Amino acid sequence: MMFMPPRHGKSLTATQLFSAYYLYRNPSKNVGIVGYNADFVSDHSEEARRFFRRSDGSISKSTKAKTDWKTDKNGGFFGTSVGGSITGKGFDLAIIDDPIKGIEDAFSRTKRESLREWFSSDFYTRLEPNASVIVIHTRWHRKDLAGTLLQQEREADRPEGWRIVSFPALKEENEIDYPDGCNVVRTDREAGEALCPERYDVEDLKQIKGTQGAYKWNALYQQRPAPESGNIWKEDLFGMRKPDSVELVDTGLHVDAAYTENEQNSASAWVKAAKDRSGNVYVLDVGFDWLELPELLQSISRYDCPIMIENKASGKSLVQALTRNGLPAEEVDVQGDKVARAKIAKMSVNDKNIFVHPDCYSTLLLDKKQGILEFPNGQHDDLADAFSQAIEHLSEDEENSKQTKGGFKMNRPFF
Repeated sequence: MMFMPPRHGKSLTATQLFSAYYLYRNPSKNVGIVGYNADFVSDHSEEARRFFRRSDGSISKSTKAKTDWKTDKNGGFFGTSVGGSITGKGFDLAIIDDPIKGIEDAFSRTKRESLREWFSSDFYTRLEPNASVIVIHTRWHRKDLAGTLLQQEREADRPEGWRIVSFPALKEENEIDYPDGCNVVRTDREAGEALCPERYDVEDLKQIKGTQGAYKWNALYQQRPAPESGNIWKEDLFGMRKPDSVELVDTGLHVDAAYTENEQNSASAWVKAAKDRSGNVYVLDVGFDWLELPELLQSISRYDCPIMIENKASGKSLVQALTRNGLPAEEVDVQGDKVARAKIAKMSVNDKNIFVHPDCYSTLLLDKKQGILEFPNGQHDDLADAFSQAIEHLSEDEENSKQTKGGFKMNRPFF
């Protein structure tokens, strides 16, 4: 397995150059590469063929397809996308290069499970005796394909013995712990040194870290697909789904209000959420901003559902302003500090699903200023507090739920 940060030459080195080199040395063997889509694979196939020819490798005159070409020794190269047909193919060297397109696919439980099933049922059965497999992975998620294979390695009676090339963007003092059966290759660097300063030096990487936020930085650049600290809300709790054809009840907007335009202070944050008849939570929209009362009032007034606002000083005046405008707003009494309330809210949904609308998934979970996966150690905790308020409300027992003012079935498009 090969774990390196973006734009550091993973695909060039392994998928293009090494596959060409392997076929040059073993022209009767067969190489297969798989990626997240056909265009991605086609580009790598063309580059591998170009490198093969530049090394004086000889290609069969019968070769026509970009992704399926033969050597003059009856070996060859075949490329396809994840889920594409590989029936009848056999590989002596198989390369899986970025099987996940991006963050939305990585955080889809259905997509992850489909990928694992494809690997075990289709891909693995195409390997010739003594075949070699290379997995090149952007580590978006702890339960992505690489994470699953590493967990299997820990639990297997006969482990595969993966060789792990693990190159974080910045060298860490406490390096990642891989299964005992793995042969781990690391770079000889001092802690804090950049992997390839000719491309991205330490200052470049620090700038990237500030732009990406802790979660993406740890996952994509440091090969740790979960923050090292904080993380009350685990990514495994969340799914991405539009609530099409789902009857939703108790829809409401939950607000943590503050009046300021200074981003050094607390922001106003809001979460629109509902639940289905089984108690599963659906997050329909989220937002935050640093606003004075008139601008906040305008932002909140566009929602067509009951509005529940934390009963601190700023919240009281917002409730009064909203009710004067004829909107269904009420104060909500909250107890305890933000961390304690988040932990209580989390416990209340441990046996339920939390589905987040795709339009607000990244903002809720991964935003570099307010993303709740970094709570309580992120830059701000306002969105996390509004989310906890929403979960607490939706997790009330059925009798209390029936008494909530203004609860109704959601039957119109989401904001």
